[in-house]
Amino acid sequence: NAITSFCTNHYYDIMFKMNKLTSETNVNKKDLTVEIDLYADITTGSAPALRDPPEFKIAPANGYLLGQRPDEPDWFHKGTEVYEKNIRQVLAGFRDHYERMTSNHILVFGRYPNGQTGIYRIQLMSEDTGVPLFSDKALDAFSRAMKHDDSCLLEVFGPGQASHITERRHFKRRKPA
Repeated sequence: NAITSFCTNHYYDIMFKMNKLTSETNVNKKDLTVEIDLYADITTGSAPALRDPPEFKIAPANGYLLGQRPDEPDWFHKGTEVYEKNIRQVLAGFRDHYERMTSNHILVFGRYPNGQTGIYRIQLMSEDTGVPLFSDKALDAFSRAMKHDDSCLLEVFGPGQASHITERRHFKRRKPA
């Protein structure tokens, strides 16, 4: 699935943005939605999520859940017949995924290259430790690693594992200044 691949390939980008937003707003990770647009823009010819660096948004989920939807992405067919026809079932699916989320998931709303949308609960696991990579524990480790040092990532990736060494390098390389 393209959405899962995006989350795997851009794990650090997602975690850095999620950490920043949860720290600044004190909003729980469960109450956020990652919005990924894989649909190619007519003017640029490229999909925002496939640009370098990738463009994606992390937004509050409560607008979707409360029916207000003030933060819906622009690409959500607002003001069209498609929107009016499909909005109820999309929101029902959104609520269903939200209600079934655990602390190990992130909620992702994506648009595919064909223009269709989908809602997903994404959970990735560390190959070495089995720790869920989008868990509250992993986000907490990222938060501490951002403030102090990257040894906090041991909790997620495991000590002495080849993947831990690689992951620490990725973390240092991608860490925002």
